[in-house]
Amino acid sequence: MQGMVDVEAGGNNTVKLLSVLLVILAFIPAPVSANSARTEITIAGVSYPIINQPAGDPLWISEDDNTFTRFSLADYGGYTWLLAHDNRAGVHIAALKVGDAVTAYGVEYTIVSVEHHGFVPWQSLAVRPGLYLQTCQGDGILIVRGVEN
Repeated sequence: MQGMVDVEAGGNNTVKLLSVLLVILAFIPAPVSANSARTEITIAGVSYPIINQPAGDPLWISEDDNTFTRFSLADYGGYTWLLAHDNRAGVHIAALKVGDAVTAYGVEYTIVSVEHHGFVPWQSLAVRPGLYLQTCQGDGILIVRGVEN
């Protein structure tokens, strides 16, 4: 059937399926975080700005060296998901370890997991509400999860 993607094939087809899902989900508005007045993340005592993705473009990630991007599709019901390129602000994500403290939108979090995954849909990784930081790493993605203190 035209337009269908074989999910079992994996590889580029899985990435294409995720892209299609993200485009469809882009039209569902995400609620604004209650703490959105403070749009920064603090890691190791240094604050970095958080910016929103342009409306209707859920694949966009800031190219600025020290800027994080709010992943609007995953920002709901207690989830805060921030994206960064691995060779830009993502270097700060890669440096985090379990037990580290991070503040995002004025909320303090403790890092509870640092995991490398293949390219999989973000929904399969959002297991519990909290802070999720994502960057590419090698042949997959690095997901750092924090829980509110």
